Amino acid sequence: MNPFPDPLSHPIFAQKRRVAVVITRLAEFGGAQLHARDLAAAMQHAGWQVVVVTGALGPVSDTARQAGLEVVHLPELCREIAPLRDLRSTLALARLFRSRNIDLVCAHSSKAGIVARIAARLSGRPAVFTAHGWAFTDGIPARTAALYRVIERAVGRITDHVICVSENDRRIGLAARAVVPSRMTTVHNGMPDIPLAPRPPHHGPLQIIQVARFSDQKNHALLLRALAGLTGHDWHLALAGGGDDGPMRQLAAELGIASRIDFLGERADVPDLLAQSDLACLATNWEGFPLVCVEAMRAGLPLVVNAVGGTAEAIVEGETGFSVPRDDVAAFRARLAHFLQNPSEVARMGQAARQRFEREFTFARMASRTFDVYGRVLAGR
Repeated sequence: MNPFPDPLSHPIFAQKRRVAVVITRLAEFGGAQLHARDLAAAMQHAGWQVVVVTGALGPVSDTARQAGLEVVHLPELCREIAPLRDLRSTLALARLFRSRNIDLVCAHSSKAGIVARIAARLSGRPAVFTAHGWAFTDGIPARTAALYRVIERAVGRITDHVICVSENDRRIGLAARAVVPSRMTTVHNGMPDIPLAPRPPHHGPLQIIQVARFSDQKNHALLLRALAGLTGHDWHLALAGGGDDGPMRQLAAELGIASRIDFLGERADVPDLLAQSDLACLATNWEGFPLVCVEAMRAGLPLVVNAVGGTAEAIVEGETGFSVPRDDVAAFRARLAHFLQNPSEVARMGQAARQRFEREFTFARMASRTFDVYGRVLAGR
């Protein structure tokens, strides 16, 4: 299966351009990584010259190279704040933008967004930053959030435009004065479509899946505790994602539900895993607009999510899934119980989720709106 979109027809591509796409990590299969990769591929397919710059290589950069994208590894570009490395990465990016005669810088993820925008200003290039959830959003540790809020206010003064992946992020950015309102636009994430796999009549356990990296951002423990109160029902859980899953394996054993859970690790076949599932969950502490929600809808799965960041914008409450407050185990359990007690709701809401994907969250829709922003920025320069 080709994960990349077909070339798009958009007025912006009438003139050939040179673009640098900058992201801190192009390693794990995360939402920002896939978003940046697919946009870069679309621009290249449409005839632009694209170079992708990242501080960490891995499976996603491998797929990008296989698709013909040029990927430049800049080891100095790191996720944590490190003044000397940040200075080196900023200067290296500025040199690259000048030497390649880059017309537009497209930055993704908080740290890359900061250094790439500064480098763009130093080299006289316009820059668009896509905020895949602010580094000062609700749920992030207070000291980290306060520091990034100050930095974003400063860098916002030299920003041509910010794309927010959720309306919630746009409101947070405006409240923090991260950039002036006229330079901030909401564009929800989208994904390339794939044929919906036919689903046979449901038999056996309800197949639940969560695709999320094991990290402080995600709240696998909440999901496990919610399911531990539903042992009288027939369910099975698959957990796909990289990171250290040891603590969650131990918790599952303590809760007596380890035999019902498969820990799958990092997977490149998420669409296939979703096609084999009935219900998708995202227990999490903070988000921008998680791409995994779009993937689940594309696969025709209803969702149960924590209402953080833009997750609630992905669903129609009670029609394509449910959102519950952060850290509310009882509410999460109640929504899971709804599907276990009403199997027909799984199919009904899953069908509605697929229809919502087709209306609102296709790659073509997202890319067209994104390229509208790029076009305005280029025209302004």
